[in-house]
Amino acid sequence: MKNRKQVPPHDSVIVLEPGEGVSIDAEQDRTWRNLTRRLREMRGNVLADCFQIEMQLDRVLCELLFPSSDDPKLQPTDTIPVTSSSAKSIRALFDELVLKSSSMPMISFSFKITLLGQFETRIPTLKSVMPTDLVKTLDAVRKIRNNFAHYPVAFLPRRTADEKQTLEPVLCTHRAQIKLDQAFFDRSVTLFQKAIEGLRAVNEALRGNLNREE
Repeated sequence: MKNRKQVPPHDSVIVLEPGEGVSIDAEQDRTWRNLTRRLREMRGNVLADCFQIEMQLDRVLCELLFPSSDDPKLQPTDTIPVTSSSAKSIRALFDELVLKSSSMPMISFSFKITLLGQFETRIPTLKSVMPTDLVKTLDAVRKIRNNFAHYPVAFLPRRTADEKQTLEPVLCTHRAQIKLDQAFFDRSVTLFQKAIEGLRAVNEALRGNLNREE
């Protein structure tokens, strides 16, 4: 594949270009170890946040397919006012988009996002309450999750203006080296919060409207 990047075989290694060297004294070794510990902790936080977002997405999909079935105010003997027409519509969508789908052999995060997008185009109630870019936001979250789950962090030797040696952390994927600076994590936090708030708003809005007809 053209422009395919080399991925380090281990996490948290120092990557050198041909002919490049690095000196590791006691202070530099402590810095390296501290950075490794901090970034592994941050990787765990990213994966945990993405798990929470996927769980919120599961709740929205369940609410679409099983309206109000987990409403804490409902008693075991209460009925859920789903019409025969809307129930048939939901069943038809589930059969077509899940049971008969051949494009996704397993229920992955990607499939769930695709399913939400397809539901949005087919269910007016959902379309009316969905933030316009929620599917795009979730897909961006998925890409971050996949990168952190499947690729290693590496450190690149750098020199400051006063010629001091530093280590720059990057996430090494086959496509690019992603700089793991504060700006990256700030953007990620903003993106994750946007996804969580969007899914929560959709779930709450759906509970107030049981019409799931196409």
